[in-house]
Formats: sequence, structure tokens, C-alpha cells
Amino acid sequence: TKRYLLLIGALAVAVAGYSWYWHEVAENIRAGIPEFTQTARKAGYIVDLAAPDVSGFPYRLIVNFPALDLASKKGGGSDEAEWRLRTEGVTGYAQPWNLSHVIIEFGNSVALSWRDHTQIIGSDRAVLSLSLEGDTLHRLSLDAGGVSISSPEGEALWAAGRLQAHMQLRREGNEAPTATQVSLKAENIDLPERMSGVLDQHIQIVRATGSLDDWAPSLGHVPDLSEWAGNGGTMVLDDFEVSWQPLEIEGSGALALDATRRPEGSILASLRGHGALVDLLEGTGILSAGKAAATRAALGMLQSSQPPSGGRLTVPIELQGGRLYLGPIKLLRLPAF
Repeated sequence: TKRYLLLIGALAVAVAGYSWYWHEVAENIRAGIPEFTQTARKAGYIVDLAAPDVSGFPYRLIVNFPALDLASKKGGGSDEAEWRLRTEGVTGYAQPWNLSHVIIEFGNSVALSWRDHTQIIGSDRAVLSLSLEGDTLHRLSLDAGGVSISSPEGEALWAAGRLQAHMQLRREGNEAPTATQVSLKAENIDLPERMSGVLDQHIQIVRATGSLDDWAPSLGHVPDLSEWAGNGGTMVLDDFEVSWQPLEIEGSGALALDATRRPEGSILASLRGHGALVDLLEGTGILSAGKAAATRAALGMLQSSQPPSGGRLTVPIELQGGRLYLGPIKLLRLPAF
């Protein structure tokens, strides 16, 4: 009997200790918001967080913020925002015994402002997963379904059935990280007609994996894109795939940003649907009959010089001067970032 009493007493102490620990962590979260916002401001961010509600005892910490306003300040001591994110109903989840892994669920609508443009991002569900190593952001993953992008006036810009993005710091041994591995996958994308050009308004899939050399963000610092590009930063595309009728493209290459922050570089791609693309360009009047015939001849000569590959053509994709060239074909204008 004495043994059982000791066991019950030990369990009671353990439960009381864990309960104290959980409530201590919850209180530290509430009390730490002002310090966090000040630290973020020193790091170049502006953070406005409403007082959170903390629940989930005993197995989880569930932190609900009624609203979030997050912005990155421009350089030079200015309080003007380079970009700004505003949303309502942000919820964070963590296990009390493992605070290095945090899951954040966003509300159904996010207002994102970037370089004087504002877009409204809606989703059925958007979840962000963060893994930390001390104060270092080791891995970040985003999974969003039913994504839609619109203007503040309600004009639909584009939508995606599912969007996934992943980022992980790459390091050698105990050295500081020098690059970031990235991957992106977007499925069932719908574009307005004015953005799709001669291609279909529906994109089946866009998928890419690679790394950003000399770009390693931390919780306290996200390298500026212009500075990264000016120092010769490159994105190495190990593998990518695009299925956008009539085109199916796979390939690899390297990209950078030019002085106007537009992508530039070269990609070697395996292409299917090039004949149908030339037909579309001719049918819409973008290519004259003579230029279309010359393009077909050039692509035909290129394909005849390559081993048989089931109708696929290996062709260089060049991004330069704000344009994307598919072999000899000027296909798209490129956005600035």
C-alpha cells in the first residue's frame, strides 16, 4: 500500500509540474509579444499583433491571434514598407515539449502589398510549418489549397487548386549555411485570358526544385533580393516541369535577376508541343506565314539533328531583357520581383 501511495504521489507531483510548465510557457508567450515586436523592428520588420488567446492544455499549445499585420521596412532608416501582409485569424500550434517545430494556420483571406501593388490572397486552407535550430530557421514549408489571387477591387488574377513550397538551409558540417534548397509545386492553375497569351488558360502543373546560392535567411534577417542579385546570386534549377497546353516542358538550368529584378539566365529544356505552339502563333497573327514557316524549318532542323525521343525536342530557353525565348520564339514577358 505504501508503494502505491508513493507512486500516486510521484504522479501527482509530475502532473503538477507539467501543468505549471505548460501555464508558464503560455504566460511567456503572452508576455513576450511586446519584446518580440521590438526585436523584429530592430531586424527591419514592423509587427502588429493583437493579444493572443492561448489554449490546448495539456497536449498542445494553441495560440490564436485575432489579427496580424507584418511588414518589411525599406532600407536607409525609412519606416516605409517594402512589403506588407495583413490577415485575421492566425493560429499557431506547437507541442509543449518540442517548441522547435511550429505550425501556423492562416485565415481565409490575406492582403499582400508588394512594391505599391496590393493583392488579396484567398485559400480554403493555408498551413505553414517552421522548424527551428535555436534562433536559426532551418526549414519552412507551405501547403495551401483552393488558392485565389484577386485585386482589391475583386478582379480575379489567378487561382490554383494546390500550392506547395519548401525551403531548407543547406550547410556543410558545422559551417554556417551558405545556400537554401527550395522546391515549388503548383497544380491546376487558372489564368485570365489576358495573362495566358496564346497558351491555354489552364496550367496543369508547375514544379521546380533547386537551390539559391549565397542566400540563407534567418529569423532576424532575410537577405535583400537586390543585394543578393548584385552580388552575383544565382538560382540553380536542378529539375523543373511545366504542363501548359499545348506545351510540356522539362529541364534544368540557372537563373539570376537583372538590374530591374527580372529573371535572366539559360535553361536546357526537353519540349513537346512546339509544332502546335507555332500553329497558335501563326493563327493569332503573332507570326506571319513566312516567319512561321521559317520557325518550323529551324525547329525541324534542330529536331533532325537530335536522337529520336518520342516527339520531344531539346531546346534552349533564354530569359533576357525581360523576355522569355523558347528557341527562336519570343514567348512571354517576364515579371519583376
